[in-house]
Amino acid sequence: FVPGSASLRPEDVRAAGLGVEVQASPVLTLAAAAFGRQTRDIAALRAFVGGFPQYTGYSSYGSLDETGIDLTARLARTSGVAVAAGYTFTVARDATGGTVAGTLGGFGAAPADGETRHALDLAVDARVPAGLGLLSGTALGVVVAAQSGLPYSAFEPNSNFSVFDSFTPGITGGVNGARLPWTTQVDVRVDRRFAAGPAAVTVFAWAENVLGTRNVLAVYRVTGEPDRDGFPETPVGQTVLAAPGDRLLYEAYTGGPVNVGGRQSTGAPFVYGQPRQIRVGIILGS
Repeated sequence: FVPGSASLRPEDVRAAGLGVEVQASPVLTLAAAAFGRQTRDIAALRAFVGGFPQYTGYSSYGSLDETGIDLTARLARTSGVAVAAGYTFTVARDATGGTVAGTLGGFGAAPADGETRHALDLAVDARVPAGLGLLSGTALGVVVAAQSGLPYSAFEPNSNFSVFDSFTPGITGGVNGARLPWTTQVDVRVDRRFAAGPAAVTVFAWAENVLGTRNVLAVYRVTGEPDRDGFPETPVGQTVLAAPGDRLLYEAYTGGPVNVGGRQSTGAPFVYGQPRQIRVGIILGS
């Protein structure tokens, strides 16, 4: 049992939007919409006790206000190909000051640490029409997605004479003043439908992150890098880690199963996004 985990409340979401859609041509549709969304009682993981190990639990303390615009363009299927593209711009504010601000003290309203400022996506669906031999009924789908990195609060280099203080409580550049790098992903799906008496069989191959892009989802707050926290490079770190026992404790702290980087990382152990995944299967249906 962790204090706060048993007092979760239902998340409250209120949203409104207004948009317009225009048929620019017989095959091209353009749309634009503005939206606002207010979310309260967001369940979030918080640290209740500092030090090592760090005890955490979920509590309903999150508060998020979002405003933004959606721009979309759709190209109706022409010669077997359909295309859809979209761009979303979002500005979010967290009245609680964000996860880090809530941990460090009362910073008031701050940019939300869950804000994705820019998001782009492109989807292409191509289908081979009947009458073209072995390729008839084959479909190819490609989805390309990119988004700007989430904001986080960068930390000052450690100046304390302790391994467990390597996360440092001081921040630089303001609450959520730094951002993770952009992420991109390309997914591809190919399928072919065959008639099987009164039913049908669809054979498919689906590849997620087909290019094997190594997306960075978390960084150490001092260095802004996913695999270097910067403590061993400081004069304090060099002195502390000269002792074999302290180095072992440091390695357990940054890479062990308890803290996995503690507060000095923006989201360990989820440092990198999913690797390339390929699925092959058969669907039976009418």
